[in-house]
Amino acid sequence: MQTIVLDYSDWKVYTLNHDNLQIEEVEDLLTTKHNFRLDEIEWMTVEKLSISEL
Repeated sequence: MQTIVLDYSDWKVYTLNHDNLQIEEVEDLLTTKHNFRLDEIEWMTVEKLSISEL
């Protein structure tokens, strides 16, 4: 699984690889391990990431 994070504090997009986690576990991973603030990010978890440029 991969989680895509849009960080409004620095206007960057991050991707995190991880096992299949519940929503609470992903939020804990983002805030505890990676020091994101939930009020400054949007995130989404997907099985396979495919990025296309417009």
